[in-house]
Amino acid sequence: MSRNRVYGRISVLVATIMVASACTGASTSQPTSAPAATQGTQATQAPAATQAPATTQPSQPGVVKDVPRNQTYVVTLWSDTGGAIPAFDNWNPLMNAGNALRGNGGNAGMSEALFYRNLNDGTEIPWLAEKYSHNADFTQWTINLRKGVEWSDGQPFTCTDVKYTIDTTIAGAPDMNQSSYFKTWTKQVSCTDDYTVVIDLNKPNSRYMYPLVIGWEYHFAIVPEHIFKNQPDLKKFTFYDLSKGWPVFTGPYHVVSASGTQIVLDELDHWWAVKTGFQKQMPAPKRIIVIPFGSDEAMAEKYITNQIDYGGPLLIGTYLAAYQKNNKLIPWFKSGKIRGAPDGCLYDLMLNNDQPIFKDKNVRLALNYATDRKKLVDLAYLGSTAPEVVPFSRYISNWVTGDLKTTIDSYDRGTPSAQKVEQYMTAAGYTKNSSGMWTKDGKTAKFVIRTPNWLAPIGPVLTQQYTDAGFDVTESPDRTNSTGNEVIAGTYDAMVYVFCGSNFDPWDTLQGFNSKYYAPIGTNNTNGMYGWRYKNPAMDAATSTMENMIPNKDDPKYMAQVIAATKIYLEDMPTIVLADELHVIPGNYTYWTGYPNSDDPYVAPFPCWRDIFLMTLKLRPAQ
Repeated sequence: MSRNRVYGRISVLVATIMVASACTGASTSQPTSAPAATQGTQATQAPAATQAPATTQPSQPGVVKDVPRNQTYVVTLWSDTGGAIPAFDNWNPLMNAGNALRGNGGNAGMSEALFYRNLNDGTEIPWLAEKYSHNADFTQWTINLRKGVEWSDGQPFTCTDVKYTIDTTIAGAPDMNQSSYFKTWTKQVSCTDDYTVVIDLNKPNSRYMYPLVIGWEYHFAIVPEHIFKNQPDLKKFTFYDLSKGWPVFTGPYHVVSASGTQIVLDELDHWWAVKTGFQKQMPAPKRIIVIPFGSDEAMAEKYITNQIDYGGPLLIGTYLAAYQKNNKLIPWFKSGKIRGAPDGCLYDLMLNNDQPIFKDKNVRLALNYATDRKKLVDLAYLGSTAPEVVPFSRYISNWVTGDLKTTIDSYDRGTPSAQKVEQYMTAAGYTKNSSGMWTKDGKTAKFVIRTPNWLAPIGPVLTQQYTDAGFDVTESPDRTNSTGNEVIAGTYDAMVYVFCGSNFDPWDTLQGFNSKYYAPIGTNNTNGMYGWRYKNPAMDAATSTMENMIPNKDDPKYMAQVIAATKIYLEDMPTIVLADELHVIPGNYTYWTGYPNSDDPYVAPFPCWRDIFLMTLKLRPAQ
């Protein structure tokens, strides 16, 4: 493929294809119009140029309440769902991890967490609970709940709710959300009093509390025991009946209307946090409306015309064009080439280490040095992200100092080098033929790069770089959304993918190279993200040791294991990390201010993450 063909294809892709999402793989759809009002309600009409979703909905069954646009916060789902909100009438968090609860609705102001966490600096924010602790060998964890917390129906929130939720989740394995995790680790949950939860484990786990403490993608929601215990079949229970006030959560909002086109949440007239003095006031938005995501172009139009305040990401080119029409759209970084925020994931070229060509680490290292990451991000994403070599996202950049940074720098894996390509391919037994292709035993160094649609800008750039370096490589774009299954089964050579997990400490990423995730080609592995079929006993030893330690960058013993595992990664290069995955999420300052950004990074800015609830509390009217 000629350079002109590659560069021409990239310019089209950047303009038309949605970037990978932080929560689910995003795809494109036809532009959608502003949602209509839910049947049986009245709509407050905005001028045609700024038509927003309906802001008149029943605050209670049979009662109509008007809320003006400047008191209404409108947010979209994170990714495309075909123009509709799936499972909008299922608010049972044990069974529904979908967009009604997980994607923005519950996060915005209903299902509060025990703790929140600002991934930007690692700060933990106690909420429904005040603190947690563990015994010496991490086999018992104690959670101290906050007194005075109430469900929206006025019932007290106590230890029995937490115990019931975890016990029920375990009993519902494998069907209930996160049930496999809690069943694996949890021996029993007990209550020493109404506000003290004691959890005994089956085996030590220094990170057991992650799903209960850290938001991100975990989304573990406590349910009201006094309602759920009376249901005959929790797997069929939707927890949605407005006449009964369902769903019931602890947050300051409740559902007043839900359909496939919009979910409407109105502020309650009471909230435990204000009643107890934990918070000084109710959130500023009187109403939250959640609408479906649209295509990149449709999303931009909604931002431009002030139909939405926050929501799904825009491609960098689309955002820059939208800003020219509405300068109230401000993302994480206000200026410069990089505007997006990190989502804890990185773009990478996942290599299948069980395929014959990649069994030899010399070939993997040669491919690494044939990769020009700077040119890749300039072409594929207009320079709007930064090259990366090790699988550590920006959320743990403060770990990469001292001896760890010295170790990474000493390998110099990020500098492209034709000389090193030749060095490692020669070590692998390859020579160049008359056509400039690497060959061994009469066969070229041949492999196929699979590229999911949502990562399409990357594939052709890598294909050209590797072709120029003498590899016999072709790109195979995924037109059938089958790459996820291919990763799990190992039926691929190389895959453009995202590698997530480095949000809290280096173990979160490095443990993905532990051989517990290994499975032969054709046999499904246990984690769909770790598909590289890699085994190294030394990596197993380092990551297993880290797993049984409290992560602490000031602990020399812990950092020794981090450095050991990082060295093994750099020596073996089981996958080729390419760049940070960043997302441009504009905050629309027309009606609201207080969005998180690089100047005020009080929370990660992703509306599909649980911690975004903190943003709802900080929003203030712009007018």
